[in-house]
Amino acid sequence: MMDHRVGRMRRVETGVLRWGFSVLLLWNFFIPASVALAGGFLSPRSSASEQRPTWAVPAKRLEVSGLGEEEAPLARLENARMRLIEAEQNAAAANFNLTRARTRRYPRGEALKDLKERQAAWQREQREAETDFLRVLGEARRRGVGSGRLLPFDEIADEIESRNERG
Repeated sequence: MMDHRVGRMRRVETGVLRWGFSVLLLWNFFIPASVALAGGFLSPRSSASEQRPTWAVPAKRLEVSGLGEEEAPLARLENARMRLIEAEQNAAAANFNLTRARTRRYPRGEALKDLKERQAAWQREQREAETDFLRVLGEARRRGVGSGRLLPFDEIADEIESRNERG
């Protein structure tokens, strides 16, 4: 009779151990995997990468008159770079506002038309700023500004050209 109880106790202990091991596996492997798979449903509504772009505040331009032969083209280039950055930032803000309005389906009518016109105007301004930047960079090269001083501007020009090739 005693052997029967010992056998039964061992079966209960084995069952409890199996149950505990199953719960441990479920907790450590299956629950994190299901949370990862449901990422879009469980993540917050907006992420840090989707922050609303802000409108650019125009920076004070550099004075070009009275500068030497190498400094004047660099000052013009810096002014063109500032204009380009402001135009890119404002175009991004206008795109965001228009996309948001279309997603929300508000505003409508004249207000939506104004958003579309504003976005188109900033895209034109961005293209004009890119063209002007490339023109001023070419002018600086023709004036003999050292390539070491033009390196940061060359990188911006490469980005503009690769963007224009893609789009």
